[in-house]
Amino acid sequence: MRNVLVVSILSSILLFGISFLLHKPADDLLRKSLWIAVPVLPVAALINLRLSWLRSFQFNALSQIPDKVIRPVIFLGHC
Repeated sequence: MRNVLVVSILSSILLFGISFLLHKPADDLLRKSLWIAVPVLPVAALINLRLSWLRSFQFNALSQIPDKVIRPVIFLGHC
């Protein structure tokens, strides 16, 4: 779990740094949206790690609830 967290945080920092220094994407709104989305990467990585753990112990139905129910409800709630 620690390895996943460290790699995802380092990837987020690297992605943010590249975007900030190179001013990529060129569109300002897309760049700011990327900067807002980058901190979600470590959270998503840890969630996927936990879901994989549930699947490995044969909790298949329980492991699909976040992907099939919770994420769509949150997405629809923001629209």
